[in-house]
Amino acid sequence: MYQNFFKLDLPPFDPEPDSRLIVLTPTHREALATLVYALEQREGWALLYGDAGLGKTTLLKALMMQLDQATVSAVVPHPSPDTMDLCNQIALAVCMEGPFESKGDFFISLRRLLKQLRAQGDKVLMIIDDAHSLTPQQLTELRLLASADTGEPRVLNLFLSSRPIIKHLLQQAGEEDLRQLLHRQRRLEPLTKEDTASYVEQRLRAAGGDPAIFPPETIAVIHAGTQGVPRLINALCLRCLQDAARQGQKQVSPQSANQALQDLGPLPPILDPTPTPPLLPHHHQIYEGMENRWSPCADPPPRPEIDAQEQRLENRLLNRCHEAYRGMAWWDKTTQFTVEWDNLRRRRLGLLGPAFPSFCPRWVDERWGAFNLARRDADFEGTLYRDWIIAQYKRMFGERLGELPLSELSGEQAQSYFRGLSQEEKAAGVDLVEAPFDWDDFDPQEPEHAQHAAKALDEIFDLAGYVCAQEKRGAEDLVTEAVCQAVLPLKALRDIPKLHQRVSAALERMGQQSRPDPDPPPQKGRPAIII
Repeated sequence: MYQNFFKLDLPPFDPEPDSRLIVLTPTHREALATLVYALEQREGWALLYGDAGLGKTTLLKALMMQLDQATVSAVVPHPSPDTMDLCNQIALAVCMEGPFESKGDFFISLRRLLKQLRAQGDKVLMIIDDAHSLTPQQLTELRLLASADTGEPRVLNLFLSSRPIIKHLLQQAGEEDLRQLLHRQRRLEPLTKEDTASYVEQRLRAAGGDPAIFPPETIAVIHAGTQGVPRLINALCLRCLQDAARQGQKQVSPQSANQALQDLGPLPPILDPTPTPPLLPHHHQIYEGMENRWSPCADPPPRPEIDAQEQRLENRLLNRCHEAYRGMAWWDKTTQFTVEWDNLRRRRLGLLGPAFPSFCPRWVDERWGAFNLARRDADFEGTLYRDWIIAQYKRMFGERLGELPLSELSGEQAQSYFRGLSQEEKAAGVDLVEAPFDWDDFDPQEPEHAQHAAKALDEIFDLAGYVCAQEKRGAEDLVTEAVCQAVLPLKALRDIPKLHQRVSAALERMGQQSRPDPDPPPQKGRPAIII
């Protein structure tokens, strides 16, 4: 009905991916370029990950459309939890004769196929979708697939598409080798307001419609209500078109979009709904920095009861808080506040802060109460918790490095300062400092590389002085952690023999030094840093 009313050739916001309606935002184009490059260079492995609804499957469709005739494509959309069944799924996807009764037969046949394709000058792109459903044993089996492709040039290219939790699955599997093979990674992020407008416009044009159906003020409502998640944008836009056609309106007004949003009910959040994995021994070693949605710090104490007076206050705050938190219970909103706090305090630590998971707070009831007070202040101002925390950091330290006391997150001074900021100042983030080199490409003779490494080492010693003072940890431990997290190359320590030796020994004890340093540290000369 609505297609005829708006004179559309195609349903522009159909929930199923349609190759005719693929819209690539800048983030998607960058991710696609990464995958294409990894395939052209025959790197063998790549990882595309992101939360539900961000367009991973659509992006993979776009990748498949760019393949040449020399590339054999194979997709396993829903991997089986049984390892042998997974092998047969792979065999079926690449048209191998099967089914196979044993893994040995499967690998023999796979090697034969790869040898044949190499002789023909072809290559294979194997895509495992929903890779987060793989078991640790299956992740190990996937790594063993690489052993089947031993000739030159490489033929087998295996790309994983997954939710972010796959990084924890790799840790649980103990697959350090696979984590290193997956050095080509790209994460999809929600659309910005501008990207949302472009996305809706391009989908309408591709379907033969007029982009003026959704004016800018309506797009703003759609973006705020969907958090920039393409799947949710499609659902909301489809409902808007259906309602507008039923009411005989040629344009979707902001009021109509708001009504459609309410009719749809609370849209699912962008956070991955998969249950939080159990904590590992030494779980601090698996923290993935700002990208980690599963920080152990986000696990609060048992939910306490809320009295009638507090409930009335929360009901009033629901009308004032940022739209991203409306509909969330007070406890869930406070949990979200602690996650934002944990992320932002790491960012404030500078170059290497995101690599140091041991800095996560250990929540106790008194601290939880402080977070709840700060969260209520932020709710009353209707702001994102991230923006509130950044503002309070600026109030206390400006651009300097510092550890903000929880007592400074709320109160009259915090409220007054935040109200005095401009909209641009409130939303100004804290950018991470990117290293000018890849871990494997670090060259101590390059001035830019050496300068970055020196700055990182200086920061480690500063952090050891005030962050770790109560944790009985020193700079040596932090350097070891930085090398384990692949944010500081071991070769950066070549001019500090004593530190290089201690970190190397620690890595060997932890069983994580799979790549020996080809350049031994010099035996003469005064060390730059003395521990």
